[in-house]
Formats: sequence, structure tokens, C-alpha cells
Amino acid sequence: MRASGRTGTLPPSDLIYHEHMNTENTPFSTNARLRKLVEGSGLSQMDALALVNRKVGVRKISDSAWKSYFCAEGTSRYRNLSNELLELAEKVLMPLQKDA
Repeated sequence: MRASGRTGTLPPSDLIYHEHMNTENTPFSTNARLRKLVEGSGLSQMDALALVNRKVGVRKISDSAWKSYFCAEGTSRYRNLSNELLELAEKVLMPLQKDA
């Protein structure tokens, strides 16, 4: 993660900088990044969840919580994806990217 334009500050928790996928260094929402990872892997959302849950540990991500990360922002079901879960999803799904 890179610091934002202000010295010593980090982007808000639902924004993260990804230079390898975004050459303009503009923030992506963590949810949008997850969506791109799943699409790029060629897996269904539920198959991707199964793989991620293998690495989560004791407290698995529920189907309902996972689906909420793919909902449109502003809807009642939408939930922000944490940076920690995004980093885990990246570790699991990056090697599966078909167009990376």
C-alpha cells in the first residue's frame, strides 16, 4: 500500500493503491479489486470463496458475507471488504489470473 498524496497518511480503509493493475496510481475500492480478481481467475464467486476460505483459518467467510462484497455500493446488502481480506484474496487468486 502506498501513502496518499499527503505525507504520512494512508488511504481510507476501503481504498487501496495497486500499481500493478492501475498505471495511473488512482485508488480502487477493495470490493472492486476483489471483483476483478475473481473475474480474472475465471472462477465463480463461490469457487473463489472456497479457495480463500482454505487460507482464512478458524473463522471462515460466510456465503452471505462474501456475496455482500460483490453488491453495488449504497445497497442495503453492500459491505466493505477489509484490506486484510483483500490481501488474503490476492495471495490466493493472483496466481490464477488469466490476463495478468
